[in-house]
Amino acid sequence: MDRMIGSSAKPSCASASIWLRSPAKACRPASVMIASSFFGFFDRQKDETCARVIAPANAFLAGNGWRCRAGFAREGDSCIALVVPANGYVRGNNWYCHLGWHRVKDTCLRTVVPANATLRGERWTCNAGYRQEGSDCVAVRAPANAVVRGSDWTCNPGFRRDGDACTVIIAPANATVRGDDYQCNAGFTEDDNGLCVAVVAPANATVRGDGWTCNPGYARTESDSCRRIN
Repeated sequence: MDRMIGSSAKPSCASASIWLRSPAKACRPASVMIASSFFGFFDRQKDETCARVIAPANAFLAGNGWRCRAGFAREGDSCIALVVPANGYVRGNNWYCHLGWHRVKDTCLRTVVPANATLRGERWTCNAGYRQEGSDCVAVRAPANAVVRGSDWTCNPGFRRDGDACTVIIAPANATVRGDDYQCNAGFTEDDNGLCVAVVAPANATVRGDGWTCNPGYARTESDSCRRIN
């Protein structure tokens, strides 16, 4: 006889094993239950009853439901065999094209790899030094004072990109070219005209980098001076 442990209230869950009613009013086995098509699983219904879960052909019980076996896909309440086209293979509940082929609707078409390209999965990418133009890979042409990097080019240090060319960076006095720009030297700061002018520190202050700080024992005021700390 089927038994409920810990509660005399309905619903009761019929099976060949002992079932427990959880606080959520669901039914769970009192001991580990091995899934089989003979006993099946039970699922809680809206009317507070437990209904047996019946897996269709080519499916297996999982949790409080069922899943299709590998090579089959769920359609409604059935598991339908996957139709795999030529040059395709099954993985789980779907199919994929072999390397060198790509999926187009329900077929696998050969992937045509152009010159100077490498096949990666179902697609291809241009090799370093080439860029894609339509279905071809064309060589990247770097202008003077530039170097090719990947599928593009970058200007050499001391030059900056300007359209399709690299123009030299002209640093003002008291500045040093860094990368594709310039930076004022220590003790100088850039003004509104792009020039590097000397940092003027007030009394009791020391120039640091492109600014100044008050000496120990002094604090900076709103008027940009250094006042002794009492």
